Amino acid sequence: SAITVSGSDVYVGGLFTQAGATEANYMARWDGSQWNSVGSNPGQLTFALAASGAHVYVGGLFGAAGDVLANNVGRLSGGVWSSLGSGVGIGTSANNYVNALAVSGNQLYAGGTFTQAGGASASNMARWDGSQWSNMGPGLPGSGVYALAASGSDVYAGGMFAGSSWRNLAHWDGSSWSGIDLHRG
Repeated sequence: SAITVSGSDVYVGGLFTQAGATEANYMARWDGSQWNSVGSNPGQLTFALAASGAHVYVGGLFGAAGDVLANNVGRLSGGVWSSLGSGVGIGTSANNYVNALAVSGNQLYAGGTFTQAGGASASNMARWDGSQWSNMGPGLPGSGVYALAASGSDVYAGGMFAGSSWRNLAHWDGSSWSGIDLHRG
């Protein structure tokens, strides 16, 4: 479901329990010659990965990452898991998961199907600044965000945005959302 590169290592996440001959519950690391486990992997599903320096951010549907309560999003650095505040969503129900991650500068962007991040109201989109979660305006309506890309303060989100005139692709300019019409040539 997800792939990212940190240094010379390639991290993959998805619905698997083995990578090559290595036990790897939902996440593994390829070092250029062999598969490696990443220690205590997230206990359920990994849908999204993003890297920044030595940090690998993991999103999905899980309560814990290793021994750390993470609520659907966590950070792996040097084989050690860290939570990002109180995480995203509440618990591990099908209505609370992180499906996409993107990093730009010191900002981590998370998209999925959730209504809160770190206790703040957040409709399917949230931003982590290294110490706390915040919403991104009114967020994005509909059944969720499935893809993210970020450059500077610009964030592009792909998903199913029911109830809006722009349906599938949205742009955050640092202060507000607007749609990008996919049907124009």
